[in-house]
Amino acid sequence: MPDEEFAHLPHDVRPLALLDAEARIAHIRAERWIQHPAAAGLLGYLQEAFDQPQRERMENILLVGESGMGKTMLIRKFERRNAMAFDEATGVQHRPVVVVLMPPQPTETEFFDRVLEALDAPSAGHWAGGPQLRSSVIRLLREVGTRVLVIDELNSILAGTPRQQRLFLQLLRFLSNDLRVALVGVGVPEARHALLSDSQLRSRFSDFELVPWSPGEVRATSSPA
Repeated sequence: MPDEEFAHLPHDVRPLALLDAEARIAHIRAERWIQHPAAAGLLGYLQEAFDQPQRERMENILLVGESGMGKTMLIRKFERRNAMAFDEATGVQHRPVVVVLMPPQPTETEFFDRVLEALDAPSAGHWAGGPQLRSSVIRLLREVGTRVLVIDELNSILAGTPRQQRLFLQLLRFLSNDLRVALVGVGVPEARHALLSDSQLRSRFSDFELVPWSPGEVRATSSPA
């Protein structure tokens, strides 16, 4: 009997021991979410940003941490937590949380191209540029009901010229004001410097840091990512 043969394994793992080698290896290699107090706390702050009512001055979050700390996995967990099913009546896939990877250069066209990619919409090349591209992306974000716009690798703003940085931060402030969405910037600690040139935008961000793990008494739990 499996329970007797694999008595040294937890009950939920024992059926996996009966699988063939390929299936067991695939299970071992699959990504898993590690729930620990720091991650749970940050998810709570992100959810508070999501749940805030729409208003003129939205409260935003800057989530920083060293490379490899699991920031991207955390925001994807937050995205899945707030995902909605396809609306058969309207034919719209609502996207309350949209996660965008910051482009290498902080230009409006490249950023909107990443937003369109995140929404599974045609790329910027299919749209008229300039103000028409901006209005088209804003219209799409409204249609899908976006409440939180997450910008991963926000520190890439620093790769642009001072003028590009200033214009891009003005764009983010405009999006926050016009759409009344919460912004979540994610990046390495240098991302703090990326916001300094726009004092109005910077004052709307609360900083949270994903700190490295340290030995302790608290037990972490894992689940499929």
